[in-house]
Amino acid sequence: MSEYLPWTEKTAEEKVTTALQNKSDWLVLERLGLSKLPQNILSLQELKELVVIDNLLETFPEEIFSLPHITKLDLFHNALLDIPQQISDLNQLTYLNISSNQLSCLPAEIGSLHNLTHLNASQNQLTSLPVEICELTNLTHLDLSCNQLTHIPEKLKELPNLAYLDLRDNPIMAKVPAHLADQPRELFASLPPATLI
Repeated sequence: MSEYLPWTEKTAEEKVTTALQNKSDWLVLERLGLSKLPQNILSLQELKELVVIDNLLETFPEEIFSLPHITKLDLFHNALLDIPQQISDLNQLTYLNISSNQLSCLPAEIGSLHNLTHLNASQNQLTSLPVEICELTNLTHLDLSCNQLTHIPEKLKELPNLAYLDLRDNPIMAKVPAHLADQPRELFASLPPATLI
């Protein structure tokens, strides 16, 4: 059947087959023009790291929710329009990159990813953040640069492990010195009270 697939999908299926044969726990599908994941990806039940970058995904691939051991998910530079509520099922995630997509919001359920240490949602169209993002107590790196944020939850400053917060190129930064754009403690002190909700 795979011999009748477009070359991009066939190449993706071949990469999955190779990963399965090598008993690999990681898979990279880069610059293949994919609008969906190959069907045989469900055979990689031990997969821990999935990188699907520079593709054409508009919807979050449901197949990912059937891969129970994913800890790193990189969906950089696709065309994702939203993140489904079901993201909460990926409770092993420590790293999530959804930058350079078309996201206008994040679901409240993202706050259920309690193992998450790195979240990159830069270069989207985010206008607000769910307050539940403040429940990510293990978060050390949060990149929200190049969005449309005018407000952020005040409780973000209470995240105990947050060492890096990037808000550059957002409207919220209009009155904040540029050199503070990625320094959480100094940045929070510089934000006008009206921008904290």
